[in-house]
Amino acid sequence: MIDTVRIKTNRLFHPDITDCLSENWQATDFQSRGVNGDGSGWTGKNRITLEDKTTGLRIGGTRFAAEWIETSLPTLLHGHNGMLIVNQQELDDALDMLYETVDQVCEPAEDAAEDTFTRVDPVWQFRGNPEAFKAAHRNCRHRRIRKEAMEYDGQGMVWKGTQLSVTLYDKRLKMFKKPGDVVRVEVRLWGKVLRKEFTGSEHGDLRNLSFWRCYEVYREIMCGFCPAPIPRVSKLAEFLTLGEVEGWKTKAGVSQFDIWKIGVSPRQVSRMRRDMASLRPIVHHIDWETLLPVHELPPLVEL
Repeated sequence: MIDTVRIKTNRLFHPDITDCLSENWQATDFQSRGVNGDGSGWTGKNRITLEDKTTGLRIGGTRFAAEWIETSLPTLLHGHNGMLIVNQQELDDALDMLYETVDQVCEPAEDAAEDTFTRVDPVWQFRGNPEAFKAAHRNCRHRRIRKEAMEYDGQGMVWKGTQLSVTLYDKRLKMFKKPGDVVRVEVRLWGKVLRKEFTGSEHGDLRNLSFWRCYEVYREIMCGFCPAPIPRVSKLAEFLTLGEVEGWKTKAGVSQFDIWKIGVSPRQVSRMRRDMASLRPIVHHIDWETLLPVHELPPLVEL
């Protein structure tokens, strides 16, 4: 239910941090630049980012103190994010692992309760045809996001709003480079929108994560989509029937059925007309209120 989180913190790094790092940690030093408070010129700060190469957990801050932590909770708990966090116990276990990993390079926090979440990514995975999901959402607008959808890494679609984004893609394609039947939909929340959704106030600090509140927020956001029904076509007669129903024609006003029957025997044309007369277009309809039940989780789909 939750993938990536980012946490604002204030912890001292162990003394001589770059000298005592294990082979599992990679350190990157750099200098940030900014304008002096009085506007008199440029100033720089020595900064450091540490990454746990096993889990991908990252910690950043000054040379002496950590200021933020970012990680994928399923990767910490399961080794990769093709599996999901499915209850409060797993969420708590993943956060415990996060802080155990942070303690490898930081001194114990004086008060861990002061940590605040600044980014939370609720997520779920659904069994289905990713291309059908993409087609249904291609011209779909979200009621809280003004911008239209953009292509995502050649694998899906992303809607980018102000402190809110939604990404839909083929999870098997991303993990294994082969198209599959697992549709992953990620919501990303940060800033005032995150605080408002979870605390009820744009100024309230988010210090604890409730699994079911994450699900409620995810459901509320996903129900902001109203995807268009997409016809499900598996044979030529269904395709030609759909063209007749939708009135598809060339610029010259010729229907696709008339194009198809050129050079076809009268007997074949008659048979096709009978097949078409017996068909009703089958519609693939994605209804988020149905896919995401109010009082229980959707079916679990994992890789």
